[in-house]
Amino acid sequence: MALRTNNSIKGELENLGIGFDFESVRNLISGMQYLVDNGIYNNFFNVFKKWEDPVNVSASMQNELQSISPLLAQAVSNGLTPEKSNIFSSYVDYYSFYHLYRFMEWVYSMNLGRGLHEEDIKAIFSSNIIEKIILGQENFEHVSPSTLDDSFFQDIKEVIWTDKHTEKFFDKLHDLLISKSFNEMGDREIAFKRELKRIAKFLTVCCTVGKGRTYITTIEVISSYNLLFKIIETDIRHLVNTKEYKGLLICPVCNGYYYLQEDEIPDDFIQCSCGGNLVYSMSLENMKQYVGSFKEMVMDEKGLIAGAITSLMFGLIFNNIILIALLIGIVTILMAKNYTDGFRYGFLTGNISGALFFIAVFISSIILSGVKFNQIPSIGGSTIFIFIMVVGVFAIYCRRIWTFMCQRSKKSAAD
Repeated sequence: MALRTNNSIKGELENLGIGFDFESVRNLISGMQYLVDNGIYNNFFNVFKKWEDPVNVSASMQNELQSISPLLAQAVSNGLTPEKSNIFSSYVDYYSFYHLYRFMEWVYSMNLGRGLHEEDIKAIFSSNIIEKIILGQENFEHVSPSTLDDSFFQDIKEVIWTDKHTEKFFDKLHDLLISKSFNEMGDREIAFKRELKRIAKFLTVCCTVGKGRTYITTIEVISSYNLLFKIIETDIRHLVNTKEYKGLLICPVCNGYYYLQEDEIPDDFIQCSCGGNLVYSMSLENMKQYVGSFKEMVMDEKGLIAGAITSLMFGLIFNNIILIALLIGIVTILMAKNYTDGFRYGFLTGNISGALFFIAVFISSIILSGVKFNQIPSIGGSTIFIFIMVVGVFAIYCRRIWTFMCQRSKKSAAD
């Protein structure tokens, strides 16, 4: 796509009619030129051409999506209901808000460089991004979170054109901008033109109400297109509700996984430190269904206890506490269910387990049984008793300890 320029634009501007600022329209055209020259406009149009709805609108919009959107709920409470609206209407109604949400879906998809999933849609609908746009206009990304007054929903019903000249100015300006966006007009370009006009008109109404007016002038029309272009060029990834991403990133290569924090989205992370591609999943259980090779990093308590007891038996046979520590590390690896590929995390876990047992037994035996340093190699009855107690406690909390020991592997998967 290339923006068609005209060295003599004066004639085109004169065709727009009267009562508008020529310089403002020139700047508007320059704004579109910027989007085209930087490939932003083309990328946005490509998203529109290839768009497939991530959720079934007819089944989900009035149910789940409406229930998680404070704005749609507020619109309904103020009489703007789907039942009283027409999705093809040119008037401002419930679907005007929905179309703006859908427009934001296209922008978000362009920002992410991929198609959207259900979590992405929820992140948009449950956010306050539309409220920020309505309240902040071209400064929307810097506006603090806020809700709209109920009066806004009543005021948008009252907005009308100042006169027919202003309405024709809107139509002609839209045609002019679109004509400078495409070299040829096919079915998709015409559909794109229609969708942009729908959004631009709603933004015009919002700009009018924002200025405390009920009559649309050419000033609001121009402002709405400036706002439209500003939205398209803004990266909205951290304006959506990131709390909707409640899952985790998983690397099927090294089995590392990382639970997203509240202010993070899956696309903040590109690749695992091992070089594997990260996969987003709502849970480990869901991931196992899609990636057969993935194994959760867990350790079975029974396996851990069996390993500890076996190592204790070997230690008693050889009557050497240091040997116990070494055998604990080895036997735990062999007997516990260590669902990590190869030896990488299992070896580390086994040795840490052995070290924890060794430290616990060593210190406890000295304090409670009076073992002297020069008697350490010999094992007394109290040492064995304390050892068994430590094994029991460690077994109870082994899952928590295992989680703690895997924190490094989780973080490395996200870095």
